[in-house]
Amino acid sequence: KVERAIGVSSRYVNKLFEAEDTSLMRYVWRMRLERCAEELATPQFSFLRVSDVALRWGFNDMSHFSRAFKERFNTSPREWRNRALQKSNP
Repeated sequence: KVERAIGVSSRYVNKLFEAEDTSLMRYVWRMRLERCAEELATPQFSFLRVSDVALRWGFNDMSHFSRAFKERFNTSPREWRNRALQKSNP
C-alpha cells in the first residue's frame, strides 16, 4: 500500500486529496492514464502496440483501458497516437 510506504494512514492521505475532490487511487489511476498518453505520443515508443503501453502502466483489461482513455482524452488511444505522431513527423 502507498500509505504504508510513505508512513501515513489511508485516512490522512484521503483527507489530503479531499481538497482536490478526488482520492489517492483516482489520482494514481489518472496519472497512469497520463503516462500512457505521453508514451503513445512519443515517437521513441511508436514500436510498442497500444496494448503494450497499457500493460506497461498496469492496465490489464484493454476494453477498460480504451474506455477510460477515451473518457479522459475524448479520443481513442490509437487516434491519440496517430495524431501525435503525425504532428511530430510532418
